[in-house]
Amino acid sequence: MGNIRAKYKFLLVTLLIFLGISQSINAQGIYVWSPINGGVNGHVNAIVEFQNDIIVAGAFTQAGGFPALNIARWNGTNWEDVGGGLNGEIHALAVFGTDLVAAGKFLQTTTNDTAYRVFRFDGNQWFPLGTGFLNRTNEVVKTLFVHNGFLYAGGNFKLHQTSGGASNIARLNSNAWQNMGDGLDLEVLSITAYQNDIIAGGKFTASDTAQVNHVARWDNGKWQRIGNGLNGDVFALSEFNGDLIAGGDFPGNISRWNGAWSILGNGVSDTVKSLTTYDNNLIVGGSFRYAGALADSFYVNGVAKWSNSNWSKLLTGMDKDVRSLFVDEFDRIYAGGSFMSAGGDSVNRVSVWDTVPSVKISGTVSFQHNNEPVNHGLAQAQRYDIYTRDIIIYDSSRVQPDGSYILHAPIDRTVYIIIYSEDEDDNSQGGQSKYIPTYYPSTIYWENATLIQPETDVIDADVLVEQMDYSVNPGSISGKVILNYTPEGYPSGNNLDIRAGSIVYARIGGSWKNFAISDRFENYKLNSMPEGSYQLIVNRLGYSTQVKNNVILTPGQQLTDVNFTLTISDGGSVNISGNTGIVPDNYLLHQNYPNPFNPVSNIKFEIPERSIVNLKVYNTAGQVVSELLKNQILSAGIYTAEFDGGNLSSGVYFYNFEIVDENTGNQVFSGTKKMVLIK
Repeated sequence: MGNIRAKYKFLLVTLLIFLGISQSINAQGIYVWSPINGGVNGHVNAIVEFQNDIIVAGAFTQAGGFPALNIARWNGTNWEDVGGGLNGEIHALAVFGTDLVAAGKFLQTTTNDTAYRVFRFDGNQWFPLGTGFLNRTNEVVKTLFVHNGFLYAGGNFKLHQTSGGASNIARLNSNAWQNMGDGLDLEVLSITAYQNDIIAGGKFTASDTAQVNHVARWDNGKWQRIGNGLNGDVFALSEFNGDLIAGGDFPGNISRWNGAWSILGNGVSDTVKSLTTYDNNLIVGGSFRYAGALADSFYVNGVAKWSNSNWSKLLTGMDKDVRSLFVDEFDRIYAGGSFMSAGGDSVNRVSVWDTVPSVKISGTVSFQHNNEPVNHGLAQAQRYDIYTRDIIIYDSSRVQPDGSYILHAPIDRTVYIIIYSEDEDDNSQGGQSKYIPTYYPSTIYWENATLIQPETDVIDADVLVEQMDYSVNPGSISGKVILNYTPEGYPSGNNLDIRAGSIVYARIGGSWKNFAISDRFENYKLNSMPEGSYQLIVNRLGYSTQVKNNVILTPGQQLTDVNFTLTISDGGSVNISGNTGIVPDNYLLHQNYPNPFNPVSNIKFEIPERSIVNLKVYNTAGQVVSELLKNQILSAGIYTAEFDGGNLSSGVYFYNFEIVDENTGNQVFSGTKKMVLIK
């Protein structure tokens, strides 16, 4: 019995550590990644603050659904274009004096046919900056940096007055660009200041005076090596706590210089593309998936925090690379790149890390058979990440002796409430206090649970749980719950924290005997199992439910290799429009609204009697891209299902609504309609 308690307690702690999020809940709210009013429809390379607005730039034509040519400004309420924008991808931004500076490749205004590499914006219109660069086909400015009253530019270019040799880095002096020595032999991708010297990083390996290996210091009019340099391209540079930090594509992908180069905290798994500092921490962005040693499998997904001794994650990170990071005066982190989701939400390539107001969700937990309150347990506010299918835990709290619980959740974020029993209380309460994990209001199936999207405090989220008929027995059932989905960029294998958290329920007839929670290796074990013919049910947020019937356990048997395979599902999270007191005359599928949409639309349907409902979304190749409802039993009424296409590409999709007779299993209705996703 002690081993059972210890294992279950460990699994609950595992849920909190690996599935939970380290964040403070206070009067100001909860830290989350939030979308910024629809985001942009192409990737973001650079972010700065100008005239109290956030400026994002890259390769896009719209921001928040409105025209914005490769550059846009966010004023805290709306997206606006910036002087009509610039024709051409923008790679770098800077604020120099009272001007906003943008750099890229063959940039030009919408009213001027002459192409330049660098433009300045005075708050009203764009002007070429300085005497310019040669207009050669492959030349581009990739980075800008302001230091001690000078503007520095790096990339792959030569100046007008350069008659040969290297360049790739220049300084603006009195509106004229000047070479810095003979420059560096290949592309410069990042510039910073360290100990009051200019530091350059990039693809280069040599200057006119030294072999520098991808990172170099400008000192006494010459480019000097820093140690032995780095063995790969450097995309980002920053000073942090007195050290020079370099990120890029080299062993470990992030290193620091404090008299010698060393990998920072065992590094990260792939290319680092951006760096910034935040609250005395280093924030790192890129295309990496995990941080630290591979054996730790600590998955951060494109953005991570380094706090001098260890890595930590910011919620569940992003689905694709983070190319730019910026911290404003209010300590909000802005991230830009090619990602479509951040922290489990659809964001469209730009997102902000900040507190959002929190609301309280409270209620009581009672036994279903006698309505008596339970006196122990753990309540959690959960959801799942649309990219990793990781479980996000916004808050956890104890169920009090009177059966009450209080949780906090971000305002306007959808959450599921789940209640767990805790074995550690068995000594004082006995087996009769045990109950099975239950979603609000009273179901073991997350697909059937009520999804809460609170705008104000919720005070009546009462949960009815079913008691377990628990007794100590020598038998056991064990195996794996295999999640048949691996996010893009993740390695194969099952030593991943995102694979933990599947709940396996065991019952004989109508009597629940036990449950188990799978670990990061996908293993589960049901202990203290009496003999009998079992029904095993596996349920996990974001995945389809699977059932095994007639699993026979003989007295004292240690039954192994009872395995399950779950596939991803968007579940049956149906928000009721109106109420089920309205009984329609016929089955009816409505056109989704809005249509076209980006990225969320609503699908409304009507059913005149209790039915089994399936609602699937297909692409034009006939492949299922989302199962909104899968064999879900619904009473007569009018319903609305929310479809989120944030992880899909623009295009035409079809949704199919199928009704199956609950008794015969025969199809009684089917309807299909077309919808258009535009990003």
